[in-house]
Amino acid sequence: NQDVFVFNVLQALRYERVDTDTVLRMPADKAAALVKGVADYRATVDANMAKVTAEPLADFPAWAETAKAIDDGYRAIQALRVSADGNLAKAPEARDAALLGSYMKDTAGILTVFEAASKQLDAEIRRRDAASGELLLTKQMAWNARSVSGTPAVLLQGALAAGRQLAPAEAPAIVAGRAQAEITGASMKEMAKTQDLGPAFDAAVKTADEAYFTGAFNDAYLKALD
Repeated sequence: NQDVFVFNVLQALRYERVDTDTVLRMPADKAAALVKGVADYRATVDANMAKVTAEPLADFPAWAETAKAIDDGYRAIQALRVSADGNLAKAPEARDAALLGSYMKDTAGILTVFEAASKQLDAEIRRRDAASGELLLTKQMAWNARSVSGTPAVLLQGALAAGRQLAPAEAPAIVAGRAQAEITGASMKEMAKTQDLGPAFDAAVKTADEAYFTGAFNDAYLKALD
């Protein structure tokens, strides 16, 4: 269960940080939908962190140090939320430039702490149950695909929020990130074929593909690079 809770935090936190950075660059009256999304992601982070705290894993002594690290990271996120909310209440030109300049970097470090915690839990599960190895590797490959797809999403959202064209260095980074996502995602799917992961897995893959490689995001991608 702890592995699930930490991974849920990791996923929601990634979305929270990207959308928070985006809304901080938009007028508040145009960011209502994203603000609601951020609130939902925060609620998911908070609910799963409560479960992490309630399950100290006494039979896994090495977890104690990691648990402190992710608790420190969570406290840092809570502090950044307060700063972000205070700035969102201001006009875009009056917002703290230092926060805007450091937010993604600061939260990337926190995200790394949770990624390390998730990998540590995966390793412990494999140690206790060797048969789970292939499944956990599939999970890691899926997360890697999600991670590399994040660069195009962040860069596109940033440009759209600011109402500007892509900077010269951004277009190649977007193309590279999308290519990496395609390769990693294809490898994950091939590995999954050797396992009976059921219809829920197939539905999740289909949803991810449709959200990223078709629909509004894909339209924005194609238009930006036209």
